[in-house]
Amino acid sequence: MSIVRVAGLFVSLLFLGCSTLPDASDPVAQIQLVESFPSETDLGSSDLPKAEAVWMDMISRARQTIDVGQFYVQNVPHSSLDRVLKSMEAATQRGIRIRFLVDEAFVKRYPDDTGKAVEAIKKWTNTEVRITNRWAKTGGIQHAKYFIVDGRDAFLGSQNFDWRALDHIKELGYRFRSPPLVTSLSAVFQDDWDKALDKDAAQELDPEKFQPAVWKDADGTIHTVSLKVSPNPDSKNPALWDLPALLDMIRKAKSQVRIAAMLYKPIFYDKRAWTELESVLIEAAQRGVKVQVMVDAKNKEQYFKGLIEGGVQVGFVKIPTHSSGTIPYARLIHAKYMVVDDRMAWLGTSNLEGDYFYNSRNISLLLDSPRFAASMGKVFDRYWTSPFTAFLKP
Repeated sequence: MSIVRVAGLFVSLLFLGCSTLPDASDPVAQIQLVESFPSETDLGSSDLPKAEAVWMDMISRARQTIDVGQFYVQNVPHSSLDRVLKSMEAATQRGIRIRFLVDEAFVKRYPDDTGKAVEAIKKWTNTEVRITNRWAKTGGIQHAKYFIVDGRDAFLGSQNFDWRALDHIKELGYRFRSPPLVTSLSAVFQDDWDKALDKDAAQELDPEKFQPAVWKDADGTIHTVSLKVSPNPDSKNPALWDLPALLDMIRKAKSQVRIAAMLYKPIFYDKRAWTELESVLIEAAQRGVKVQVMVDAKNKEQYFKGLIEGGVQVGFVKIPTHSSGTIPYARLIHAKYMVVDDRMAWLGTSNLEGDYFYNSRNISLLLDSPRFAASMGKVFDRYWTSPFTAFLKP
């Protein structure tokens, strides 16, 4: 059997574990929740496709272009990410043009790891790599994680291009083929690509390119999914900024808020207080809303004192060590998402820290849809009720 046929068979087998390709005729089916979870645990969802399978399928279907926006790249041979990168390289050999945007910070900090991985990508045919320092002036980074195939099929989520993200870390993302959402994401990529090395360049994001995906259920209920960004692209009008939208969802909560991320910190990196999120979570708890905050166990308990005293439940998740031994920077929960009243949801690339919303490039999806909220709520509850979660006491 030829190498090409083997590769094609492998992709096909991988995708058998996914639901079918989103149907262009069905607005709901155009948006697909995708996960990664730590191996050797039972924390995966049987009804959710895994990121590697989805990524491989998207790459295999590329016909013209793949645009990638990532924080960093770290790979090891024979890993899930290694297969993804080899699939991308193979795509370039069949004529696909790749533009790869990556932040400068890890390239400089880890020259023998991220640096080498980026240099390897630069050697691919039909590929241009730009190493951006656009957000460095304010201490920020290009922290969004996404890619776009042929300007019509996109993935956005918490998964870095890191071999650990696909096999040893809890991650969530969405694949979407909804034209309004892909148009929005493409607009962000193009602006960041054009201004990759200009620390003084203002964001130029046309609000007309940020229309929500909208559909109506059989009962007449209207649902929307919209894409928003950080930092705020317009100081006079925060309509495209994700932080106000996230806070507003919490303010509107009637019964329950479930929010998760790897990190939470109510201070900026320069030690200034950041209380916007803490304040609305406490306010919700004090008006009778059940508020649950779930983070990785690597957080410092001192940062949660205000939340706990304000009536918020806080869970720390500690994923057990892999049978192969300790894996640095792995066995974590890294997904960033929120579910409100089983009706609205947020999924983004920001940790719950002010600097991510004010100084770094991050991207979010805001989902007003019981179907998507229910799926994300099940993921949250699986971790919240697992034996790996311990709860902070007042």
